[in-house]
Amino acid sequence: NLSRRCSSWRAGGGSAPTEGRIPRVHTAALVVADMALVLVVGGALRRVLGRLRQPPVMADILAGLVLGATLLGTLPGDPSDALFTADARSVLGALGEAAVVAYLFAAAARFDRTALGRERRIVGAVAAGSFAVPWLAGAGLAVAVHGAVAVDPPLVPFALFLGTALAVTAVPVLARIVEERRMAGRPAARIALAAAGAQELVVWPALAVAVARTSSSRPAGLVLLAGLTSLAAVVALARLAGAALTRAPRAAAAAAVLVLLGLAAAATQLAGLHLFVGALLFGVALPAQTRDAALVVFETQPLRFAQSVCLPLFFALPALKVDVWALGADGFWLLAAVLSVAVTAKLGSAALFARRAGATRGDALTVGALMNARGLVELVVLGIGLEAGLIDERLFSVMVLMALLTTFATGPLVDRLTRPRRAAHAPWLGRYQSAVASKPHFEAADIPPESIQ
Repeated sequence: NLSRRCSSWRAGGGSAPTEGRIPRVHTAALVVADMALVLVVGGALRRVLGRLRQPPVMADILAGLVLGATLLGTLPGDPSDALFTADARSVLGALGEAAVVAYLFAAAARFDRTALGRERRIVGAVAAGSFAVPWLAGAGLAVAVHGAVAVDPPLVPFALFLGTALAVTAVPVLARIVEERRMAGRPAARIALAAAGAQELVVWPALAVAVARTSSSRPAGLVLLAGLTSLAAVVALARLAGAALTRAPRAAAAAAVLVLLGLAAAATQLAGLHLFVGALLFGVALPAQTRDAALVVFETQPLRFAQSVCLPLFFALPALKVDVWALGADGFWLLAAVLSVAVTAKLGSAALFARRAGATRGDALTVGALMNARGLVELVVLGIGLEAGLIDERLFSVMVLMALLTTFATGPLVDRLTRPRRAAHAPWLGRYQSAVASKPHFEAADIPPESIQ
């Protein structure tokens, strides 16, 4: 085709033909068209899902299913494959990841660490317990299903990977659910966000070790050393950003924050962790007195617009690969098994450890429900596992559906747990109680005798 001819021409040398620019123009046009499709389909789904009290991020995920192999790809000629080419997906993925890096940095910078003084013990218990229990459950599940995986991965890396995949909590999705429900000031939301952020520091090294054990190209000790070095570098970059915000002019300070954030994300990515870890740690490590000035950079209109356009891309792209119709009966039985293990281990362990660490019963259950949101971080993990040959296409689709179902259930379950119970069952009762509370009480002597039967 034309792109191959252009590539061969560039390899052989010569003067640039006019048609050599066509592939780039074609890819650019596809990227713009794909962005428009995701935004339009996602916007239509948001209206429908909004009535079901689902966060907008779920509409972005479903837009990926609609535009991918599950729906659009079933039409004659596979329009999905023609629209979302490998080159276009690469560009869209980079834009989406850049938007998530900015989003996670802002969420981490806004996080009130002083509010966790009384909850630090609960956060530690939830972070450790709700990672260890699902990880062990996932490793056990890996032993049970290993023989059914078509790519036949080595058992130990497969168990490491599947345990890590089941232990994931999606910080971007969790942050959006908390933000959309205005729960940021509630103890359960603070505990869940802090615990999920702490688990991010474990998920990516564990995933890197699993992949390293598969490829044997990087020893596990080297992966660990590189990861620790990158984390130290991110903290140093955050301190540099704080100094720039304090001393430099406003425009120069804004540029410095953006550049240093990009370097922090790149440092953890190159070390075998993930760029999200760098973004989170950069926001947390930023000096407290400079956080407001740093956040002003991301409140400018151009950056806000860019984030609103690019962020849905991150949530929609991984769902393009999922083909629900190719699962078959065995695949749906596997989905039921994975779903039951994932929910029981993650939600149950988070609620149990939060309760045992001192949280109230309601807060413990809410923490468990929030920690069960796996979302698109799960899809990133699964994509890495698929590329490394740790899982096959069927298990990838099963795990993606598990992530979507658990994330869809998070919003309604949290609403149910945080809603006043009596008013929820009888809305008129809540209004009556408010009306009674607003009126002065009267004494029994004020009741006329004739009114007593």
